[in-house]
Amino acid sequence: RGAPPSVGGRRSDAVLQSATQDGDAAALIDDAMSLFAVCAAAMAVFGLALSLPGTAFGVDEVRARLALDIATQARLISVLFLGFLASTLVAGPLADHAGRRRVLVLACAMLSGGLALFAVARGPNTALAAVLLLGLGASGVNTVANTLASELYPARRGAMLSWLALA
Repeated sequence: RGAPPSVGGRRSDAVLQSATQDGDAAALIDDAMSLFAVCAAAMAVFGLALSLPGTAFGVDEVRARLALDIATQARLISVLFLGFLASTLVAGPLADHAGRRRVLVLACAMLSGGLALFAVARGPNTALAAVLLLGLGASGVNTVANTLASELYPARRGAMLSWLALA
């Protein structure tokens, strides 16, 4: 599949070990910082994704466009977190199997698709599909970004995870 061999079950560890052996530490640092920047941007979108439904419910035009009564609003939040839960169970093992970057890109695409679908939704059923996709993508981003940050910076794991939380 083109992924580096696994070392201790962590592809990022294999990349670190390979770069150290090849004497390409500068490229590794650039690559790690670039990847961390992508993770931070993804986590910023993750925060937006979690706040979107609640914020949208406060806008009269959105509630009217989607025909949202209080029960439908509650269903939307429940479906968002159902997607979040489902992805939490799948994203980690999938990232171990298919690779962290691939799963992060897929999760970002799902999150973006959910945001776009919510933006054009004209009724509650489309909004439900949008928040499900949003929850699936948001949780995948959260899972993989945190995993990558902790693997790329094992000596500064706590600090890097804190920076991601602030993103």
